[in-house]
Amino acid sequence: MFMLLRSGQSQWVSAAGWLAPNDDSLLNDSVEGAGILADLTQLLVDHVTRGELFDLAPGEAIHEATMHTWGADHTIPAKTIRDILRRELTQNPDPQGLRVRGVRIAGRLNLDRLSTDVALELFDCFLTEGLTADDSHIPALVLEGCLIQHPDEPSLKARRIATSAFSLKGSTVISTAPSGSVVISGARISGLLDCDGAVLRNSNGPALNADNMSVDHHVQLRGMQARGGSPDGAVSLAAAQIKGSLNCAGAKIRNKKGPALRADGIQVDNHVLLRSGFMAHGSGPKGAAQLAAARVKGQLNGIGGKFRNNSGPALNADTIQVGHHILLSQRFEAYGRGSAGAVRLNAAHVGGSLNCDGAELRNDNGPALNADGAVFESSVWLRRRFKAHGNGGSGTVRLTGVKIGGQLGCDGALLRNKSGPALSAESVQVGQHVLLRDKFEAHGTGSEGTVTLFAAQIGGSLNCNGGKIYSDAGPALNAESIQVTQHVLFRKKFEAHGSTGYGTVRLAAARISGVLSFEGAKLHNIDGPALHAELAEVDQHVLLHGGFEAHGGGDGGAVRLTVARIGGMLSFAGSKLRNDDGPALRAAGSQVSQRVLMDRGFEAQGGGSHATLDMRDMKISGRLLFAPARLEHSNPSRLLTVEHLQYSGLPGEDWQAWLALLRAATPAYTAQPYQQLAAIHRALGHDREARMVLIAQRRDQLRRAVSSSSERAWGRFTGTTLGYGYQPWRALIALLAIVAIAVLLSVVGPGNHGGLAHTAKQTTGSSCSIVERIGVGLDFGLPLIKTGARNTCDVTGTTAGQTLTSIGWGLQAMAWGFATLFVAGFTGAVRKT
Repeated sequence: MFMLLRSGQSQWVSAAGWLAPNDDSLLNDSVEGAGILADLTQLLVDHVTRGELFDLAPGEAIHEATMHTWGADHTIPAKTIRDILRRELTQNPDPQGLRVRGVRIAGRLNLDRLSTDVALELFDCFLTEGLTADDSHIPALVLEGCLIQHPDEPSLKARRIATSAFSLKGSTVISTAPSGSVVISGARISGLLDCDGAVLRNSNGPALNADNMSVDHHVQLRGMQARGGSPDGAVSLAAAQIKGSLNCAGAKIRNKKGPALRADGIQVDNHVLLRSGFMAHGSGPKGAAQLAAARVKGQLNGIGGKFRNNSGPALNADTIQVGHHILLSQRFEAYGRGSAGAVRLNAAHVGGSLNCDGAELRNDNGPALNADGAVFESSVWLRRRFKAHGNGGSGTVRLTGVKIGGQLGCDGALLRNKSGPALSAESVQVGQHVLLRDKFEAHGTGSEGTVTLFAAQIGGSLNCNGGKIYSDAGPALNAESIQVTQHVLFRKKFEAHGSTGYGTVRLAAARISGVLSFEGAKLHNIDGPALHAELAEVDQHVLLHGGFEAHGGGDGGAVRLTVARIGGMLSFAGSKLRNDDGPALRAAGSQVSQRVLMDRGFEAQGGGSHATLDMRDMKISGRLLFAPARLEHSNPSRLLTVEHLQYSGLPGEDWQAWLALLRAATPAYTAQPYQQLAAIHRALGHDREARMVLIAQRRDQLRRAVSSSSERAWGRFTGTTLGYGYQPWRALIALLAIVAIAVLLSVVGPGNHGGLAHTAKQTTGSSCSIVERIGVGLDFGLPLIKTGARNTCDVTGTTAGQTLTSIGWGLQAMAWGFATLFVAGFTGAVRKT
């Protein structure tokens, strides 16, 4: 330590720095001030030569307010700093460079085009008119804890500077220059750019302008506070190239006139970290945080970040390329406005996953998440209370045309849209599963559907177990033409409410390689089908059982499976189908490779002009197990339509109940259902039951299909006499009855009271014997067959004989008629079915 004497006052200077004078008033004298300046300059040069820190406030905490009180005793001209860097004041500076603390630098520090090998490190210094270092070459520029300001020029301007380290850590930089408070565009930094904890303010331009900057290590903006006023961004890193990470953890950036963070076209070889309390509040259509066309080889990590824009996107990352994951999870928040979306990832390419677990996105005028055409090599996670609120026909979450190599998981998510889809994923391609389960909930409206998976391609399963999807006006789930490699599951109390003729759950023309299961699900639609799966192809089972409920409206049916193809079984066991205005089930033209189950408590209620169960033209390769617990219609004759229905085996345990339904519960007579049932009986060797079915068919035909009264009369006659040709034994019994009558008339009737007598050929007595009279009766009652009894015993000319003759003629006519009927019935000539 040494001492200098000035005007009787002592001032102490040590290697640590300069102690303030005992009486500041002495410094007001110009001569005295010049002396102090000379001393400070010499001391500064000495410290640079020795490589020591020149500290004018040793051990003191220096605040901004303190800096404004500094006088001449803390002041060094900016030119002095420049001259030292130029080696004009010292020829042998220490390799540690010029290191200063607690100094007020008067004037603008001009280092433009300076090339020096002396590093500059300023700690807790006050640069009253800022610093400029355009096109300079300097080993390191460190401005930590400093206050840097200028009224109308950039406070720190170092365009195209070349340095190995650049630090504004903890510094405050204030300006109103339109080009920026800190302008380091085009800078070439071979080491680290450190702005941790810095405070940058500019009401008329960017707070930090680092466009086209190149940094070989990390860029650290952790805990930085930046407030700008420019349409070009508060912090602008457009087209910057960073070989390390861009770390903005905890930073807070605001801009009322444009983006908070502008980094479009940036290239980062490691991670971009916008996490841990990071906040970006911006304005305008470019986004609060703009990362459009960025190239990030590591992660884009926004975990816990907060993004807000009242007039555009909160995060705009269209066409971004990310080598690993995008993490916008764990209370990540984004609030945006407008049709562009709160979070934009259109045409992005992500080498890992997009993880938005637990995030909350909101846009009152457009999508919350817009990622149309993006490619995600791994999965997309929107789980764990992920919330998205959007508005408009574009959808709350837009994934149209997206390609996802892994899973699309939305378990437990909540999506809302008052005027459009909640999830719009038309033509999405997913390599593994799509999971909309475990309290997934979506509210939307419109003809596209609350959840739209139109023409989606899913390499795994579509699992909606336990989910709830609601639509005020349109389908709840629109998955028309979807292709699913594994199963489609709507189980575990899945619920869907819609209001449209297109169906609450729409699976028209779907292609499903596994099982389609609605076990225990509840579907509701007052204006159309609850389930619309027309033309669907399912390679395995379709399970609409286990408490499944479908309440629909209109002619389309509560459940619509027309022309569907099912490779396994179709089960309605225990389900409840209801439609007060039309069919409960429309399955006309469908094909089922195994069984169809309509038993174990199956219920169906229909209304309107169509039958409750429309099963026309169905082809069932297995059995039809039909034993409904409840089958109703406002018109009891419209319970089912089964024209050309084909199945194997008997339709349930009680086939006669099925037969009764064919006769009494179908809207019109058709022959095929009876023929189908009769053919099954015949195949089983049940000839008697087959005839019963065919007789029932003929009765139904006469009742509902024959309009001619004569034909109906003939039909009733053949029904009585021949069982419509299926019971010819009836005519045979009648023939035998006629024979018996003829014999009785001959033995105890007129034939026994003088109506029969021996002919001239018989010489023994006049009365015929019992045997002869029986023979005459047989001759009267049998067609074709004659006993020859009338050769010896014949009718007399008496009244009794003439009566017997008349009756015999009638009996013979009847015998011939019944014999003919028997032959016709036996050969099937009178069968009309």
